[in-house]
Amino acid sequence: MAHARARSADEISSAEFWGLVAEYPAVVEAVSESRTVKSGQKTLLELDAYRYGDALGAFRVEDPPEMTLAQVQDLVEWKLYLSPLDTLPPYISRRD
Repeated sequence: MAHARARSADEISSAEFWGLVAEYPAVVEAVSESRTVKSGQKTLLELDAYRYGDALGAFRVEDPPEMTLAQVQDLVEWKLYLSPLDTLPPYISRRD
């Protein structure tokens, strides 16, 4: 997947920014549906829901609980999905 050049804040209007933010859910869903996941692997849609839902709720508190290995793995997996190194995830395995 080709990645567009990142633009600075000076190059984008507020209206364009919020328009792109509004498109985010549809883009994540389309990317998630376009990728094959292995048995036991979470989809990008599931990882994104965790990242912007459960993880924010759990770790945004004043005295957050210690993260479990599974929680760290989910966040790393989510980040790798969005990485320009999109060929890397197949080489990474979950280790307990």
